[in-house]
Amino acid sequence: MENTLVFFLPDNGGSAEEFGFRDSIVTYYEDVERDEIKVMPKDELQTRMVPKYTRNGKPVLAGKGLQPGAANTYLGYGKQWANARNTPFRMYKHWVQEGGIATPLIVHCPDGISRKDTFVKDPTHLINIMATCLEVANAKYPKTYNENSIIPFGRNQSYTNI
Repeated sequence: MENTLVFFLPDNGGSAEEFGFRDSIVTYYEDVERDEIKVMPKDELQTRMVPKYTRNGKPVLAGKGLQPGAANTYLGYGKQWANARNTPFRMYKHWVQEGGIATPLIVHCPDGISRKDTFVKDPTHLINIMATCLEVANAKYPKTYNENSIIPFGRNQSYTNI
């Protein structure tokens, strides 16, 4: 593990939406007719904001006590879990506070990152991940790809220098 580079980067904040929390577990739309539910063709897109059924034709479920995560569930995780998800930031994805515009990034590489156990507040960007991988691997960024010129990443964008 000494020469292994690990990045942990969640999405840009937890959403405090509480959709899908009804009194009991039900199909998301009670008005779904069985003959309306069909397996979606491979190239068809699901265009509904809240789908009535999954790609393989199962009715979508919602309600209190339902364990989210399965393909046939459509639930938000509410304010409490959104708050926990955004720690140490405040508020949620829909707000312009820290929880809506910032996300934590954990970088670990014992042999490649000099600052250990440090909380860095410097703003960075996803493009820094590529530069960090190149620097830790002592790799050279190519000047062309498929005979097309590509702009190299600068060494100053690497997390190893933060």
